Amino acid sequence: MDKKILIIGGDKRQQYLKNILLDKGYGVCRIMNPADLTGYEAMGEYEDIILPLPASKDGINVYCINKELKISLEDIYSSLGENQTLYGGNIKQGDKYRCVDLLRDESFIRANALLTSQGALRLLLENTEDCIFGKRALITGFGNVARSLAHLLSALPLRVIIAARSPSQLYEAECLGYETAHLSRAGELLIGADYIFGSVPSLIFSCEDIKAMRDTSVYFELASAPYGAKREDFEKYGKRWVDGSALPGRFLPLAAAKVIAKQI
Repeated sequence: MDKKILIIGGDKRQQYLKNILLDKGYGVCRIMNPADLTGYEAMGEYEDIILPLPASKDGINVYCINKELKISLEDIYSSLGENQTLYGGNIKQGDKYRCVDLLRDESFIRANALLTSQGALRLLLENTEDCIFGKRALITGFGNVARSLAHLLSALPLRVIIAARSPSQLYEAECLGYETAHLSRAGELLIGADYIFGSVPSLIFSCEDIKAMRDTSVYFELASAPYGAKREDFEKYGKRWVDGSALPGRFLPLAAAKVIAKQI
């Protein structure tokens, strides 16, 4: 047995991760319920401690699908010592322990973006009653998720329009064969789009933009807060808004667990 690993909280991804690591011969304990806290009390015995991605959703306690489990992030940080490695997302660097923040690791980010784009495609198929072939898909931004999603959608094929701020991103998108426009034109492009995928974490679409959107169009929010549009604006005008958060964990937990395991 190479090492002892402690997994704290999380969702189905962490359950699959536990099984993957056990199959590799590691000694693995997962804390998922208040009854499991004996493992937490013995945290000093574990070389690797794995937290969720992100580690916390409220900034105080470790995220867990079981809301009865309450473990303070700060307590974990203060309990870690030398020769221990903390893995997770949006975690704090420490003086004693080694910290590996997967949400800042480029290889993990790219692999996770592939899963996010596949989850977005699944959302699209679940939220349309029409044939998608030949439809117009507007994607705001051209980061890792947007690039991967654009590739998937254009292969179906859909007509993909990329709206971005960066001249280099617009040039890259154009070279890849996509229609392009500056992000400042996203509002006017929204009117003619059948599907809109927001991947920019800042407000792009105004209330008036959403009012002018087709009733048959669907907006998918893939960005993190503060998001590309306000959900209440869609509800106000009876337009369709679909939550696209945490897609790897929601739709592809096994694949997501494999990606995490690769980094450990």
